[in-house]
Amino acid sequence: ALKLRAILVALRPKMIHAVHEAWPWARTVWYESARQGVLTSTIQHASVVRNKLWYFSTREERDAGMATPGRFMIFSEKEKKELTACYPNTKFEMRCGPRYAHWKEQLAVQLPAPSRTAPILFATSVPWWDNDTVLKAARKIIRGGGGKRPIRILLHPIAVVSKRWRRWLMRAESQGELTVSAAPFREDIMNAAVVV
Repeated sequence: ALKLRAILVALRPKMIHAVHEAWPWARTVWYESARQGVLTSTIQHASVVRNKLWYFSTREERDAGMATPGRFMIFSEKEKKELTACYPNTKFEMRCGPRYAHWKEQLAVQLPAPSRTAPILFATSVPWWDNDTVLKAARKIIRGGGGKRPIRILLHPIAVVSKRWRRWLMRAESQGELTVSAAPFREDIMNAAVVV
């Protein structure tokens, strides 16, 4: 926060835009920018759902000085309605970030029902903590009997996976409990019953 304050004082920007709207860094940007009178904006980066641990500020936090962005470009009226109470000083605009631009056009596309043999696809990301979570979920399904669908793991090309989890993947694949994908991303997505 102190470093950001020094930058704001030195550069005097007209506006700051933060992509990750609810991350701690973004909240620091909102706070310091408000103190320096700098306008702020953000755009919806991910789905706004409580079970995804989306950050919802409380009245007590805002009363204690927590700031929110001045402008928030958001994907749908549903999310706008849910966030309005948490962002009382924010102007919401209906816009679409790059992550949603592709899927917004796909909403009308009718995807075929998955086949009975379509796998549950577990797709990892880069950080180790995300991958631990995804792989723990896959292991839990396997330990619970595996269900009726095959398990498929799609590792991000630069995924950080611990040696322990890499050993587990090799062992589970050799025992036929799962498949580690070598297929193109789009192919895996289109052939999956569900993507985790």
